[in-house]
Amino acid sequence: MLRIRRKITQSVAKSFRPDIVVVERDPIDLPDEMRKALGFVRQELPGTRIVWGLPDVVGEPQAVVASWKRAGVLDLFDGFCDEIWIHGDRGLFDSTEHYAFPSSVAEKTLFTGYLRPSSHPSDRVQHELAQEPKRPLVILTPGGGANGYPLIDSYFRFLESMKGRVPIRSVVISGPMMGSDERDDLARRAQRLPHLICHRFSKHLLEYLRQARLVVFSGGYNTHCANLAFRKRSIVWPTPSSANEHAHRGRVFAELGVLDLLGASDLEPERLGRMVMTLANGAGFPEGEASCRIPMERARPFCTRSPHEAPLMGRSSIRKIVIYSQDGFGLGHLRRNLNIAIQLHRRAPGARILLIADSPAAPFFRLPPRCDFVKIPTLVKVTNGVWRSDRLSLEDREILRIRSELIRDTVLAYRPDLFLADHMPCGALGELALLLEAVRRRRPMRFALGLRDVLGDPAEICRQWHQDQHYVATTAHYDSIFIYGCRDMFDLVEKYQFPEPMIARAHYCGYVSREHVPMENGDARAERKRKPMVLVTGGGGADACFFIDKFLDATARLKDHLPFRAVVTTGPFMHADQHRWLQHKARGLPVRIIGLSQDDLPLMRHAEVIVSMAGYNTISEILRFRKKARTRIMGERGLFTAIHPHKLTADNLAEAIAGYLRQTTPLDDARIPPLDGASRAAALMLGAPLEAA
Repeated sequence: MLRIRRKITQSVAKSFRPDIVVVERDPIDLPDEMRKALGFVRQELPGTRIVWGLPDVVGEPQAVVASWKRAGVLDLFDGFCDEIWIHGDRGLFDSTEHYAFPSSVAEKTLFTGYLRPSSHPSDRVQHELAQEPKRPLVILTPGGGANGYPLIDSYFRFLESMKGRVPIRSVVISGPMMGSDERDDLARRAQRLPHLICHRFSKHLLEYLRQARLVVFSGGYNTHCANLAFRKRSIVWPTPSSANEHAHRGRVFAELGVLDLLGASDLEPERLGRMVMTLANGAGFPEGEASCRIPMERARPFCTRSPHEAPLMGRSSIRKIVIYSQDGFGLGHLRRNLNIAIQLHRRAPGARILLIADSPAAPFFRLPPRCDFVKIPTLVKVTNGVWRSDRLSLEDREILRIRSELIRDTVLAYRPDLFLADHMPCGALGELALLLEAVRRRRPMRFALGLRDVLGDPAEICRQWHQDQHYVATTAHYDSIFIYGCRDMFDLVEKYQFPEPMIARAHYCGYVSREHVPMENGDARAERKRKPMVLVTGGGGADACFFIDKFLDATARLKDHLPFRAVVTTGPFMHADQHRWLQHKARGLPVRIIGLSQDDLPLMRHAEVIVSMAGYNTISEILRFRKKARTRIMGERGLFTAIHPHKLTADNLAEAIAGYLRQTTPLDDARIPPLDGASRAAALMLGAPLEAA
């Protein structure tokens, strides 16, 4: 694993040729890996400045000095780094003194001040917190959450003992790394507690902290900086995994009087509760001399300072799998590939899966066990065959070179048994060519191509595939082709004129859906008592504003004649101005507008009608839950109805929605195609023979 990580680091540096490399991590973790990586940068890129960033407090000084000495950390700083940045203040805690920096390292050490967080107001948070504005707000977050259960459990037991007589309101964010059993236990208990909101993860944590009266947290640097910036009173309980750093930082600031430090015995529910109640209803952040000399800065000024056919292997042989998922401003390919990864794990729990993804949303998705991802720079599709760099604003040739080399070097270092390319045999702009050529003679690595049911207009796709050499590359390099659809719905092989060698390798798997999620619909009787719900989903959201705008116009026409409520999910890539405009337009309508919801299945379960843009994953889930929908695909089979985008108006959309709300006939199960495509594809990858879907 260290070799793979080092190879990726070297590939990034060599391809991108940065002016500055900033290493932000505890140097005790991987000193040998970083020594080799930084040595490579020194040798290959002599003009690149190397900076090591450290938090204000690394840990208890005596222990840190001893461990750094054993690992040769200070020699690493001295030999490879041009500067050491410490994100704190020398007057509060002098790391150069406490951690025994030699003069050669101390001379190139800069104290940046505490890093001020950037946050933006959140309509969702404002709406949540507007319900009980007079109650003091307490935020409790144990960071990543891996060891945070005891803290939240103690707090919940205090709230449970109050039997609803709690003069405060609470937002608890358990953290994405908390174990599923512990998380489920907290979720069940949270439902019974009044004046409490519980999230697994929230991208709006800073906005919650801004609104808080008191923050209870584990002592992590980022939350600590936010509390300082927003002047929030806080309680720190250092989690066992990082008690050294967090506890010592807590002691430093407890002496200044800006926070209270909990010990292990303080987690007794009644004692914790008394402390929370006292501080939440007492004086706020102390504004004395000590707190006023805490400098809050940003890091940017420091950064800008100048200076072939074969069957797939049998089940027992598959150990490592790479999945290439190209999305740009979308979520479809990533969602589909994660569903397949989940089924791969279920069938082969020992397999290790590495996703190569470029979607900006990739870090926010929950991964199955033994699965991780490498994020490559985002590339956005403008039209067929035309792409552009999104975040980096690089020329096509430069972004292509960086992505191609990253993909090649990652795969060669990881050495998978199977490489699954999604959607494009040669990758975006032909970026898989370097990889395909590099492993052409390397067996037993196998290559598989995954294709959704419909790729686009057949004439245009055939032209594009000939132009980009996709037919040639698939015939030459790919052992199997998995089609996530059904031949009797849409014969992809015929429509896109596959040559004979490709036809022989093609397998129809059925539609990929979230098979691992139970089908239960909750309390059906309670749902029938409520107004019917219409769910409107805009996919990733980048191109959904016009479509949702027409739905709001349609709702305005229907609201006085037909009782219903609506939930609109705009997606993570809708422009903020568009999202605000839609929220403004929805005022006075029975519509709730939300952004990205990673788990939108509960909404689908409760929806009577779903209005969508016909994205692959949405269609699969609509079919799975037997929902009526307004969409373009599968109309000929009698499952859905379609409105062409050029013919979409508020009137015809309102007419269609009204018709579906009044309709009582369920979807005909006999017409619904197989929806177990993820498990069938996983079985084929692992060598199990199956009948075609």
